[in-house]
Amino acid sequence: MNRKWLWLVVVAVIAGSMLTTVFVQAGQDEAKVQWEYRAFRLSGRESRGYRDKLEAKLNELGKEGWELVDWEETDYVLKRPK
Repeated sequence: MNRKWLWLVVVAVIAGSMLTTVFVQAGQDEAKVQWEYRAFRLSGRESRGYRDKLEAKLNELGKEGWELVDWEETDYVLKRPK
């Protein structure tokens, strides 16, 4: 009976050690990511086609890997991994 408990403790310690290593490495990889930013202004907010122009521009940049992170009025800021 004691051998089963010992075996369980050994397995738990090994599994815990492996998980800790995985999470620490994931955190280090994420910390190394460098970002580049792009800002653009889209004029004509009052026009009918503004939403279409905005969606087209954001979709075009999205295909290039850009992610929208902030906007105000007609100014937009995007980022992607460098």
